[in-house]
Amino acid sequence: MKEHTIQTSKQPKKMKSLLLKLGMATLFGVMMMTAMLGLGARTASAKVHTANANADVVSMIRQVFGPHANQAINIARCESHFNPNATNTQPIGNSHAAGVFQILYPSTWNGTPMAGSSPYDAYANIKAAYHIFQRDGYSWYEWQCQP
Repeated sequence: MKEHTIQTSKQPKKMKSLLLKLGMATLFGVMMMTAMLGLGARTASAKVHTANANADVVSMIRQVFGPHANQAINIARCESHFNPNATNTQPIGNSHAAGVFQILYPSTWNGTPMAGSSPYDAYANIKAAYHIFQRDGYSWYEWQCQP
């Protein structure tokens, strides 16, 4: 009987320890889920913002390129994913690719009517791309990506 009493007195200690560990694990799990759900909300919000920004850029491309818009959209999607702030820091001469159409800045950019604007201004970049496209006989040969 005495042996049974000793086991009974140890069981509550083990039970308390187990419950404490289980409680801590549950709390940790809840904290992790809360963090993941919060991150998911920010990610969803960012995707909506990006989708709206992409639609704006596509709309500007359609406006500027007119009948050549579908080809221009394919080029911009490939070059920058419609990101006006896209930069390829890999130097080409003393220039780097910048903006929606990844126009070489400053070399090619400064030869366009948009040279006074930032290559990261989406509309200016699209207008400069159209100027280059038109100057080159409505050709995409200056771009790495092709329609």
